Amino acid sequence: MARFTTSKKQKEALLAKWPECYVCKGLDLPDSSFAGYSLAGKDIEFDHWQAASLVGDDQGALLQNLRPIHAASEAPSPEDPEWAQSSRRNCHKGKGNKYDGQQWVTVAKIIHRLQSIRFIEDLIPDRPFDKEPDRFTVDIDFSKDEVQFQKQVLPVQSQRVAGKDWRYISTTVSAHLLWTDHGAQPRKANTKRLREVAEDLLVHPLLTPVVCRVGEDGRILVSDGNHRLCGFYLVRPNDKIPVTIWDIPTVPDLLDVLASAHDKLTQQKYQFTDKALKYSGLAQEELDAATAKYGQKASEKLAWQGMTSADVRVRIQGQVDKQLQEFKFREKWMQAGLTDGSWKFFLGHYCKMTAVDKPFDDPEYYREAEAENITRLCEIFDEELIDYILKEPHSGLADSLKTKWWAEGHRQFSGALGSSVRDILALPQVPERLAYTNVWTDSVLTRMRSAAVKWRKSPLWRPGVDRTANNEPQVKTAMFSEGFSERYLNAD
Repeated sequence: MARFTTSKKQKEALLAKWPECYVCKGLDLPDSSFAGYSLAGKDIEFDHWQAASLVGDDQGALLQNLRPIHAASEAPSPEDPEWAQSSRRNCHKGKGNKYDGQQWVTVAKIIHRLQSIRFIEDLIPDRPFDKEPDRFTVDIDFSKDEVQFQKQVLPVQSQRVAGKDWRYISTTVSAHLLWTDHGAQPRKANTKRLREVAEDLLVHPLLTPVVCRVGEDGRILVSDGNHRLCGFYLVRPNDKIPVTIWDIPTVPDLLDVLASAHDKLTQQKYQFTDKALKYSGLAQEELDAATAKYGQKASEKLAWQGMTSADVRVRIQGQVDKQLQEFKFREKWMQAGLTDGSWKFFLGHYCKMTAVDKPFDDPEYYREAEAENITRLCEIFDEELIDYILKEPHSGLADSLKTKWWAEGHRQFSGALGSSVRDILALPQVPERLAYTNVWTDSVLTRMRSAAVKWRKSPLWRPGVDRTANNEPQVKTAMFSEGFSERYLNAD
């Protein structure tokens, strides 16, 4: 394609034709004009509305394809909370070449809204259930072979899960009829994951239905699929969402079903080569060589033959660090007082730092799930420990970040939670590294959060307790004497 540049005169003509930022106008934001934005100061970018490759080499067509957009360098972007209300913006930041103009309008809106979304109630607030319960409740008789539901006749299906037979229907419903099943404690939406799901749903169908049950008050409660539901509503608010509604009245039974079924189907699976590169720390040339030599039997262990275990550990450690960079846990925890060595210990204690011998496409190659699990664990400790230490940096709780105390604390923590991970995920044994296993279910995460709260509230951190010990035997003795143990952390 021929190089295409625009002159100042052409840019001024485009501004006369398109006097408003296309993002601000598309989202009906105030202050959408370019008043106060300087061409000389590069406060304005001229974006391809359609991909340049679709337009061709014709200079006139390329010029007509351009749209001006706010790009003030120090101004808030869609990722900033104040962006929509600001009188000066950078609507261009983050666009890159991935989206055409119309797509970027939608994605910019998604990115901005993501900051405040955890459950569907954040997207659909103020539903008058108390005043108009009939609008939001359903009545399904699962004892029949067919049911009338929203003017449809639907078959009642049956499936054996977790040792029992359960009945359910499959259909589509408006998101306005769906509520969070707080009794089952679904995972609140993670901003990074929610953005991935929403962007995927812009161009792909929702393949995996949201799992629901009918609550005691007749509302349809979302028990699994919070990211799918919120992502779908962000990009397709007027479309109905696929669901399965199960006849599972009690939360313990529901959690058994979800633990058994979780991760059997997902919205989008990586090809094994993509998964290996994204999650293992392999270089492209290493993966290519192993795949060429071993085909689908290729594994980390085969790809890294001859490499020292220390070098393998550095590779994997770096990849896990990279995956967590977006969340800035490391920087925040260092600010609270954690050392770099303790951060590395934390990752190595929960993640598998040796080469995996399972092929990349083996169901028990868990690097993708490991990345999800360690992120969730970081979120739990960030919210239940680090936030409290930053608020009270001189409290005794801050001593739990001291190197020996941190290490022994996590040995106790992982020992306390190992059996729960095994039992809830129906594993044959406790995983060697807790994060390197199937994706943790909500019930696993609930147990972990409970243990993290117990860590925070332990009498060990009260004033007057001697925490000057700096060798492992003394730290173990001090923790034991104050009851900081696997039994304490695992108690209900």
